Parts: sequence; structure tokens; C-alpha cells
Amino acid sequence: MTKPDIKRQAVRVPNSLRKSVDCYLGIRFAEIEHRFAPPILIRDHGSKHVGSGYGPSPLQPVSTGLPPDLQFSEDCLNLNVWAPASHSGALPVVVWVYGGGFEGGSNASPLTNGSVLAALGPMVVVSLNYRVGALGFSYLADRGREFSHATNLGVQDVIAGLRWVNENIDNYGGEPTNITVIGESAGGFIAAALAAAPTAKGLYHRLALFSGGASRLVPLGQAKKQADALILALHADDPLAALASGPAHDVQTAQRAFTAEDIGIRNSAVPQALGVVLDGGTPNAVLQKHPMEAFSSGELSRIPILVSSTQDEISLFRSADPSRFDPPSSNTLISEMKSWGIPFERIAQLHQHYSSTGKTDPGSLKERMLTDWIYRLPALRLAQAHARAGGLAYLAMVPRAGEKPASHACDVNAIFGIPAAAETADESTRRAAITSAVVAFATTGQPGWAEVRGNELNASSFGDEKLDATLNYTLLLELWDGISRP
Repeated sequence: MTKPDIKRQAVRVPNSLRKSVDCYLGIRFAEIEHRFAPPILIRDHGSKHVGSGYGPSPLQPVSTGLPPDLQFSEDCLNLNVWAPASHSGALPVVVWVYGGGFEGGSNASPLTNGSVLAALGPMVVVSLNYRVGALGFSYLADRGREFSHATNLGVQDVIAGLRWVNENIDNYGGEPTNITVIGESAGGFIAAALAAAPTAKGLYHRLALFSGGASRLVPLGQAKKQADALILALHADDPLAALASGPAHDVQTAQRAFTAEDIGIRNSAVPQALGVVLDGGTPNAVLQKHPMEAFSSGELSRIPILVSSTQDEISLFRSADPSRFDPPSSNTLISEMKSWGIPFERIAQLHQHYSSTGKTDPGSLKERMLTDWIYRLPALRLAQAHARAGGLAYLAMVPRAGEKPASHACDVNAIFGIPAAAETADESTRRAAITSAVVAFATTGQPGWAEVRGNELNASSFGDEKLDATLNYTLLLELWDGISRP
């Protein structure tokens, strides 16, 4: 077993909070017998781990969002622990689940270094890896043989990591009965899916979802079609053998056959992309039911949740390639709205509403619509469903920093208390508010504002009084009333 590293860091926080933090990097929490096997928990109680640094990240296409010196491997199930060097009593635990569109991500991103958050808490911070892409989210369980457990493998990896934390975190000063799972984007969708996974029951005590909700869920029929497309795209005489043991690069290339590039189609009512598979009722299923059903039933009423979206989520995806994002006309946009899964009879009304507010060019309309359809509406509906079922639900919206859009993932560094590059005064104020809410929620279960109460919405805008988050969500609820959002 590889022995990861312990490094003591003097974190850059105010003098009143300055202290050293111990970092335990690259701890292997599970292993796999073969590419599409379920994770097998590594049990090694009673000791801390030492080694040389971050472990390998999951195999994925090259991304400019990750450090250039990262190593990638199919053997990627490792985690990192940051813990205050000196503390008394057991500390709250935060477990981070990264985003990356279900196709990428790593627990070694410098924006999610847990040193500052561990010091501010004080708390123990854990970041774990899970398999991504076709290796983590293809539904192949109906193919038999070595594929019999290949359903939501990435979710299974997260659950294995949580089990390791429950069994070992007390060795690092953490309290195993006080665990908050925080996920952003794909990590938020996975965190919500834990609610419907029987094997995750009892492994966490709070959930915080940033730009994620009980959505990005792939119906079983769609997941099977995507698996068919994956196998066909391998162009192999024995495609199952190629899938099981051929070059991983070939599998990554083949997944492009069914993954859309357009953000709206990727997150439609029937996603044309990888996501959490609704595999309930199948052999070796990970989810027992739709996650929203789990929250609505009240079975998670003892689990406080914090759900947040940003004010301008889709601006990130639009700015990456405006020429491909922007529809050439309103008629084209209306056709795209239908492809997202919005009921045809409501499209004209929605188009008229968004045309009457803000910029009216098709690209701006699409940006605002998808911000609501993909992120805000699921966040709002999840918070409301949990509150109506008797649970504590806190709702938030990340505001703009001055004139700078609050794009998707602009809050990730703030969750960890890490200043953004060339941070403005407005960004600093926003970061402090987000970090404070995360610390308060993970410590007490209350982020610092009123909870959602049944039909009464309450929402925070993280310190920006100019943005009335409660009003924004209320109007959104009225506008999309009667339209379901998987």
C-alpha cells in the first residue's frame, strides 16, 4: 500500500487564526480489481499515513483548469486530509466532491487546497477522487461478466471514500458523527444523489450543494443507449473486450460519440451526456429511487442542506465560445428550448418573459434561460421539497462582484477561503461571506440566515444587499410553475 505524505503548512490567514495545518496527501482509500469493478475499501485503522504528495488523478482529457504536472491513472482512488496541528476535542469534518461535468476533475486542484478552511473552522477537510467519464458513469451492468457492477461507479467511489472517512477520520482529529459533504457542479449532483443511495445512509450528516441539485440524472433507457453508442464507437472486433482491457484513451475517445458539447443539450431533461444514472430496480443498483423522491419523502429530514447557485452560471460556458453558443435567431433559440425538454406549450411564454428583461439578443436570452433551467430551478425545488418534508433547507445565490459576472464555479475558491487571482475588493467581500457560511454550516448546521419554510422562501445573496435572492427565487418559482425539472 502506497504511503502518502504528511506536510505541515503555515497557512496564510489573519494573525488571529494563524496556525500550522497538517496535510496528509494521496491516501489510498479504495482499490479496484479491474477497470469496471466496484471500489474495494482499504481498511487500515489506527494509523496516520505518510508519503510524498498528491496521488494520481482520474483519467480524463487534458484540461487547462488543472495543474500541468498532475499524474493520471485508473488507480486514482485516493484522498487528502488537512487537519489543524493543535486542537482539543473532535473537530467537524468537511468532505469535498469536485465538479467537472462528470468528465474531469481532481482532488489536487490548488483552488481546493484545504489548509485555510481547516484553520478557519477549525475543522478537518477531506478531498477525494472518483472515476470520471465513461470509466465512472457508463451503465454497463446489463452486459454481465466483469461489467456486472458497472453502474454509477463514480458515485460508488464517493460512497467508499465516505466510508473510509467514517472509519478513519478520528485518527486525524475529526468527528465521524459530524460530516458535511460539499459538492460543486457534478460534485453537487453526486452529493444530492447520495440521498437515494442506501449504501450512503449514515455516512454524512449535512449536505452543501453549490451549482448542483437533484438533477443531471440520466434515465436508464438513455444510459443504455449511450452504452450502445460507446461500444459501437470503439470499432473493435470484440468491443466488450476492448472496453474492459483495451487502451483507456480509446474509451475516452469513444465517449465523444454520445456526449453533446452544447451545455443545454448536455443538461436537458434527458441528458445527452454522462451523469448520475437512475438505475433503481436493476441488479446491483446504486440508487433506490429518484433523489428528489428521497428528499420529498422526509427520510432525510434530519440532514440539513445548503443549496446555492450563481447569478450568472452560464456566462462561463458562453464566454468560452460565443460564436458556437449564441443562436443565430429567435426561431433557432425556440427550437433549442424544445430540445432541452421544456414543454412546447410553455416555450412562447418563457421566451416572451426573458425577452422583456435584460438584453434581448438570442445569446443573452439563452444564457439567462439556461442559468435558471439547469441550476437555479433544481436548487430552488430541492430546498423547497426538503423544507416541506420537515428538513432544514438553506438557499443562497452567489452575486456578481461589481460588474464582473458571477459565473459557474466562481465560488469554488471561496468555499475553501482561497483568494482568487487578482482578486478585487468586491470578490474579496463575496469570498469572505461564502467561506463564513461554509464554516458556520459545517460547524453548526446553520449558515447564518433564515431557512426555507414550506412555501416561504428565504435566501441569502452572500453579503450583497443589492441582489434580493429571495425575490429572485420567488419570481423564478412563479415563472416555471408546473414545469417539471428532472
